Amino acid sequence: MSFINSNLKNTYFALRHAHSIANEKHLILSYPENGLKNYGLSKKGEKQTLEKLKPAMLKEFKLTRKNTHTISSDFLRALETAEIFCKLNRLEPPVFDKRLRERYFGEFEKMSSLNYQKIWQKDYENENHHYKNVESMTDVGKRIQDIIKEYFDIKDKQSIETKRLTELKRVINLYCDLKGIDRVFGKEGYITRLPQQRFTYNMGQVKQILEPINKWNEILTINSAKFKKVIDSLPYDLKKQIDQTKTLKSEFKVISMSRKK
Repeated sequence: MSFINSNLKNTYFALRHAHSIANEKHLILSYPENGLKNYGLSKKGEKQTLEKLKPAMLKEFKLTRKNTHTISSDFLRALETAEIFCKLNRLEPPVFDKRLRERYFGEFEKMSSLNYQKIWQKDYENENHHYKNVESMTDVGKRIQDIIKEYFDIKDKQSIETKRLTELKRVINLYCDLKGIDRVFGKEGYITRLPQQRFTYNMGQVKQILEPINKWNEILTINSAKFKKVIDSLPYDLKKQIDQTKTLKSEFKVISMSRKK
């Protein structure tokens, strides 16, 4: 069975919820009235999520707030798994979509999970079956296809709007430069330009300052967050010395808007 278009532009990961109270009780649970507010993660499931989804385990995927979007079922067990995953990896909170809910298992609701074997055998024989009102595999696949299509539609629209926004910012900047101003007004509100600067440090001089106090090794792998953390921990006189090693790398203005109330 193949429900997903092979020409996708992004990378997708399907993440199953961790061990739930329904798993603990060996129950099939697929009705929204049963799964939205009850039967969340078990203690075992919480431990699984904390262990298996911590940043060290997912390092190879290079997940960031900017490149990672988490979409989850709104069933409690999935919701709790997704929220732990996002918090652990410092990602944006998950978005919930009912189209990602559990497959509907019809007359098997709250029956023993041993009945899954009967359903899977029917799936093997016919992916379009609705045995005892069970949702077919084909219908489940269509739900996923709808979500991915909507995601691409939004991203395409966002790309067009981002490009247009960049063009408008360029025009506003040119106008402000020509007039020698940093704020323009319209009926909807006003737009302000704020100066932004980027600095680079002379790391040879920084090394001379940090090495005597055994801080240099802490920033051998340079990243801005680690560097700032070390600098913030220093006494004022050393902070001042390091500040004197920096040189202006670039300078630009950022546009922000304020709507009229």
